[in-house]
Amino acid sequence: MHIRPYQSADLDAIHSLISAAASTDGTPFVTHEALRTAPAPDQNTAVALLPNHTIAGFAWWDVTQQPAMAMEGWVHPAHRRQGLGTALLVAAESAARSYSVEHLSGRAFDNSPSALALFKLRGFFEARRFNQMWVTLGSAEIQVPSIAGFTVRTFKDGDAAELFDADVDVFSTSWGAQPQTFEAWQRRNLIINAFDPTQWVLVLEGSRIVALALCNASSFGSTATQGSAAAQDGWVSHLGVRAAYRGCGLGRLALLRGLWGLQQVGYQRVGLHVDAENTPAIRLYESVGMRSTRTRVHFAKAIR
Repeated sequence: MHIRPYQSADLDAIHSLISAAASTDGTPFVTHEALRTAPAPDQNTAVALLPNHTIAGFAWWDVTQQPAMAMEGWVHPAHRRQGLGTALLVAAESAARSYSVEHLSGRAFDNSPSALALFKLRGFFEARRFNQMWVTLGSAEIQVPSIAGFTVRTFKDGDAAELFDADVDVFSTSWGAQPQTFEAWQRRNLIINAFDPTQWVLVLEGSRIVALALCNASSFGSTATQGSAAAQDGWVSHLGVRAAYRGCGLGRLALLRGLWGLQQVGYQRVGLHVDAENTPAIRLYESVGMRSTRTRVHFAKAIR
C-alpha cells in the first residue's frame, strides 16, 4: 500500500470510489466539481493505492476549519479490512499536526460498526450524535401557515450576503460551530454539497432574513437499513431562526414552506440531521411526521 496526495488524473477513479462507498454505506455522494475544485489538494488529501496502483481509499480535510479540522474518508467496499482506513486516518492526523490544530474530527453512521471501531482504535472520542430523520410527504398538499409581520419567499440573486449573515447568526451557538468566511460558506453550500438555491426558503421581517430553511435534493445513497435514497428524495440542510425571533413559530413556518416547495417539484421523501441533544427541534420534526432512522456519530481527537 502507498499513500500520496491527490493528482488531477485521479478524478474519475476517486469519484467512482466515493460513489461505490456511498451506495454501500448510505453516505452522501460527492460531485466531480467538488473534487476538481478542492483547495490545495496536494496538501489536504490522501490517496491510498494498492500494489497494483488501484486507488482504493481517499481522504480530504478542511484546514479552514479551526481549531478543529474536519476530515472525510472513504474506502472502496471491495478493499476494506486491509488497513486502508487506518492509513488514511494516520495521514490526516499527520496533516493536523502540521497545521497545529487542536482537534481532528471525523464522523460515521451507527450502522457502520467497523468505521466506529476504527475511530476508537485510533484514540478518537465520541463528541456528539446527530439523528437522521425522514418523512414521506404523501399526496395531500402541505398547508403552510402565515404569521403577521413576516413574509416568506425563496432565495433571489443578491440574497447571498444577508443569508450568510443570518446562517452564521442562527448557528453560531450550535455545537461544533466555528468561524467561517463567506467564500468558505459558498463553497460548502454550492460546490461541495451542490445545493440548489431555488429551493432555499427565507422568512423576512422587512428586508432582514430572520429564519431560513435551505432545502435541496438529497445527496445520500442507498442502504439495506435505510431504504433507497434516489432522485425522489429531498433534504433540509439548514433550518433555523435568529435568536431574537425564536418562540413565535417561525421555525415551523420555514420548515413547512420548505417541505411544501419540495413536494411541489416532486420529492416524495425528505430527510435532515438534527443534534440528538436538541429536544425542541426533534419535537418540531416529529410534529410534521419525521422519524429517526439512524444516528451520525461525530468523533474528535486531541492533536499534540
